[in-house]
Amino acid sequence: MDSNEEELYRPTFFELVAQDQLRELIGPVIRYVTSVFAQRYPRYLIKLLNHHDEVFAAMMYFIERYYLKNWCGSFAENFYGLSRRRHRIAKPVSLPDSTVGPQADPGRLAPHDVRLSLIFLVAIPYLRAKAAGLHEALGGGPVNDDLLDDEPERPSPLSNTDDSRMGRIKSTTLNCFKSSYPYFIAMTEFSHLIFGLRYLFGKSPYWRASQAYTGIEIRRTSAHDQGRMQHKLDSQKISPFARDLATGHRPNWRLILRRFQSMISHRFFESLKVLLPGSIFFFKFLEWWYSSSNTSRYRPSFSNSNGTQFPAIQPPVPLKPQVKGILGDGTALTKPIPKGHCPICRTKLSNPTAVPSGWVYCYKCIHPYVVEFQQCPVTHFPTNLTNLRKIIG
Repeated sequence: MDSNEEELYRPTFFELVAQDQLRELIGPVIRYVTSVFAQRYPRYLIKLLNHHDEVFAAMMYFIERYYLKNWCGSFAENFYGLSRRRHRIAKPVSLPDSTVGPQADPGRLAPHDVRLSLIFLVAIPYLRAKAAGLHEALGGGPVNDDLLDDEPERPSPLSNTDDSRMGRIKSTTLNCFKSSYPYFIAMTEFSHLIFGLRYLFGKSPYWRASQAYTGIEIRRTSAHDQGRMQHKLDSQKISPFARDLATGHRPNWRLILRRFQSMISHRFFESLKVLLPGSIFFFKFLEWWYSSSNTSRYRPSFSNSNGTQFPAIQPPVPLKPQVKGILGDGTALTKPIPKGHCPICRTKLSNPTAVPSGWVYCYKCIHPYVVEFQQCPVTHFPTNLTNLRKIIG
């Protein structure tokens, strides 16, 4: 593979960031959906919600395992058209015969590579989630009771009154964990920064330290690889009751059950390409809907506690010019003013300034008038200098 073709299949920095963000959003979405249904069916779902980390890790294990084995990439990578491969492998070639073993497929991840990928995609995030929960339970975080000088309302695992040897060991271990956890997170984020910058400037083919450790890099999935993997999946869609072309007989029941199970699991995992991103979009929409930036939710309600609707408040009626103002002669309005002109100097507005009555004047005209009379020249509406508003634009 020449350098131009190698660069063609190299993902951009933003593609890799996007697939990382997609993977990080799946957990909160599943937790939110579970919590919503747990409020309605607490008898069945409250235990799942209490063990969300374990249930989510088990679910992601089967999802990631399916996509790694069939699409050579994680769920998020496959969503963005990316896949994994061993570094410095020649371009994958199509299989001339379906009977050829996996060793003849250079683009296919070996079982060892799948297991390593599952460790860093499922096991490590699970351990990090449990560690973050423990650190929070120990009173860690940027804001806690110690910083606010408040007494903790909940007992902390550090408040151990056991004076035995095991109790002291446990307390010391938890204290060490609480103090070292922020440094561990800082080192992890620093390694992400270093590998991200090296990848961005083309100094390394690896996006994360875990990929450098396993020797697996992320590439764009070519049309050649896409067709090869799709052909393999299409072969699993054969009806369980289809006749064997060689013998003309239907397969035995064991093969029928195996094909039926494969077809159902294939359709389920492939449907997640739409269900999970759709649920993430819906979750972000709800997050925006209930945020303070959505002003439509904070419009005043014109009804009382009984639901009785009141008429909406109408805008105030514009003040009419007074006959004793500068547009009248004391008995009638005899001095109309053209649009865009100052009612005082009767020329085009210069440095336009508005007053609470809604009329606009030149600043050099309205300023001395308000200082002297404390009212609008046209409507005689009371005003002062603090009510003057210059109009820009």
